[in-house]
Amino acid sequence: MNLKFEKLLVRQKAKEIVLNIQKKLKPDDDWWFKSQVQRASISVMDYISQWYEKRYDDAKIKLYLIATSYNNKVLNMISLWKDLWYMAPEVANNILEECINLNKMIYSLVSKIKKRNEVEQTK
Repeated sequence: MNLKFEKLLVRQKAKEIVLNIQKKLKPDDDWWFKSQVQRASISVMDYISQWYEKRYDDAKIKLYLIATSYNNKVLNMISLWKDLWYMAPEVANNILEECINLNKMIYSLVSKIKKRNEVEQTK
């Protein structure tokens, strides 16, 4: 089944981060910590997917900003994992870079929505 929101580049990037994190986790990793980072990364993808169904720009922006807050949680947790040596520094740095780039993509979309609204209001 091919769902329309799966075509969104920002959602594809969020999914790559989820898969990358899942592949790097080990069965003996701290259960609570692992659960938190898994849930947060999946939440990013979920909120981006929900955006696709919203018709109003304010609702879209709200969902995108929630997605960035979860993405920031993933950033913080992966950074901590790296410091605790739960994850190799090069692996953690790769995931951190992906998360930072995802935030940039999301903020770019929010900016485009806001600019479009400004143009429409001036008409």
